[in-house]
Amino acid sequence: HDLMIHDIDLALHLVGSSIKRISANGARVVSSTADIATARLEFQNGAVAHLNTSRVAFDNRRRVQLYEPGGYYDLDLMGKLGTRYTLHASEHEATHGGSLKATYQLPEGPAYVRAETLPVAPSNAIAQELRDFAHAIATKTLPPVPLVQAADALRAVEEIVGKL
Repeated sequence: HDLMIHDIDLALHLVGSSIKRISANGARVVSSTADIATARLEFQNGAVAHLNTSRVAFDNRRRVQLYEPGGYYDLDLMGKLGTRYTLHASEHEATHGGSLKATYQLPEGPAYVRAETLPVAPSNAIAQELRDFAHAIATKTLPPVPLVQAADALRAVEEIVGKL
């Protein structure tokens, strides 16, 4: 509830599809609830998200990996690092806007993978969320995260907690 809900919300935003299936596991280390959790979210559009979080690891891990047709995201939320990998049919396309990461020889021809570093502004996401919430109340406007998406994230968290 306290960490992974933000990761799920991010995955829902990036994928733009509803969740089809969830699997999860975790471990109780120092508390009566799971202190370490891993979840796999499968989406209706074929995308898959792997979410890992821990409140007891010495290095405070929060990792999100999103796989979708044609590429994937690798996000280190604690380190504020993000990379998007996309598949392209030509080397020229793969180097435009990023760097060539790999070349594969597939039966249908060569495929090129572009690595693109995602800009991550140094900020406190929780503090920003609270500012956005207070602003929505003060101005009687909708918050940046649609209510439907927030409800979907909460339902996913409840299902994950039920599997731990």
